[in-house]
Amino acid sequence: MASYLQSPLLFLIESLLGLYLTALLLRLLCQLVGVSYYNPLVQFIARITRPAILPFLPLLPRIGRFDLATFAALILVALLKHLILLWLQGGTVSLGAATAIGLLDIANLLFAIYIYGILAYALLSWFPIGYGHPLVQLLEELFDPILDRFRQIVPPIGGIDLSPLIALIALEALRRFTLPLLQEIAYRLLVP
Repeated sequence: MASYLQSPLLFLIESLLGLYLTALLLRLLCQLVGVSYYNPLVQFIARITRPAILPFLPLLPRIGRFDLATFAALILVALLKHLILLWLQGGTVSLGAATAIGLLDIANLLFAIYIYGILAYALLSWFPIGYGHPLVQLLEELFDPILDRFRQIVPPIGGIDLSPLIALIALEALRRFTLPLLQEIAYRLLVP
């Protein structure tokens, strides 16, 4: 009976904590990029992540646009996610290894946000959804700073902006280079 309930429980915990990690990382990215707080989606993200950040606010200052409290909450939630999942599966792991796995999870999530976000932004540009829509504004404010750098390298050709395609290729190449290195570090921490 316990193994019967274990799989759905693991899925539920992994999904909920994964979504919360995504919200925390989006909050951090919105702060770093300077996304307008008046966007309803940004306000939603700020509200749902506030409980995890509140304990760190008096202890950790902001350094420019980088919010150490949000970063600390992000790392703590990633660490707790992997400690809980490993505990439920009956495994034991060191705190250092769980932290390394959590950081790997955050790095993977960061790449996923940028890859899928740029893809969504490019696809939404084909439809008349309107630039006043909060989702379009959020995607524009988050991803235009990166796409602008690629637009300097490859300007629009015949009215077609190829910067999302070039950015996606560059991000995927960077992901394939970076994540195996982080996985190797996490593995070395797991196996003494």
